Amino acid sequence: TLAANFDLGRGSTFAWNMSANENLQTFRVRDDRSSDGDGSSWDGTFKTTIFGTKVESGLSRKRDFIRPGSSLPNENVIKNFDGKMERELSKKFKARLLWEVRLRQQFFDGEPDKIQDRDELKVRFDTGLTYTPGGKWSATIGYIREDTRRVEVNELRAGETNDEENHSVSIGITYRMSDMTQLTQIYYIQASYPTFDFQPNRNDLNATQRIVTNVTSQITPKVKLSLNHNFNLIDSGPFVFSPDGARVFRRSSRAYRQDLRSRVEYKINSWLSMFAEERLFRNDNVTEATGDRSISRNLDLEQGFRVERQLGGGVRVIADGKYVRSSTCLLY
Repeated sequence: TLAANFDLGRGSTFAWNMSANENLQTFRVRDDRSSDGDGSSWDGTFKTTIFGTKVESGLSRKRDFIRPGSSLPNENVIKNFDGKMERELSKKFKARLLWEVRLRQQFFDGEPDKIQDRDELKVRFDTGLTYTPGGKWSATIGYIREDTRRVEVNELRAGETNDEENHSVSIGITYRMSDMTQLTQIYYIQASYPTFDFQPNRNDLNATQRIVTNVTSQITPKVKLSLNHNFNLIDSGPFVFSPDGARVFRRSSRAYRQDLRSRVEYKINSWLSMFAEERLFRNDNVTEATGDRSISRNLDLEQGFRVERQLGGGVRVIADGKYVRSSTCLLY
């Protein structure tokens, strides 16, 4: 491993890392599980500030080759270019932009009909704006766009070649009700469109609406209460392209998922704490064509403890244990 850091002046820095490795794994009885291989990687990171905007960008490459005893030798190569920009627009507004371009290639050695060479290119952009009017609460709105192109090089697997388009919009609010209690709620809308080059009948849409609510309260210096509720509404089904290029969606199923958790922690002293947690999960699945609905409910109850203590001579003891009870109910 080789690492170097450079101070370029005026708040700019550059870091460089390189590494190489070899590995060998052998089994005396099951020699078919033996393997050997090697790998190498490098990455560089540049940081600076331009007109009040913090900029960080990285470039990296990683290569791993493995020769397993029971399957084809293969090589994985990952090239990545990512970065982020952050800027305070005013005392109340802060903006961010993150990006990533990632290329993964996999190569196999062997008979042509067994080779599973594939390429995957992912491009991702993540933008967000945070508004903080005061010390009590803040709000954040974000948008993520991710496009993935998967190509199967072997013509026998060409049917798996596809483009996947993902969109996500989120709105989150954090409210500090008091010095001890905080409420956070985030609303997501997500949509995923995989489009297959040679199998249009597999084109599918998954649309998700999700609301996540968290409440934490330090009731006393020794007692902490946490509540979490997660609601998901998931629509899925095939889509086709109309003559004008628009997607026409036919919903085939709808799922409702709710997850409610409550947890109480009691800190007996500096090294011993106890907790009790309850989780209720409900899953409803509806088939649009028939109207059939299946329901499953699961209840988990946990009680436990945790010990974390520093002893003399640099010895640290960490131990935990818990008792779990679970019940499941299926309804049709």
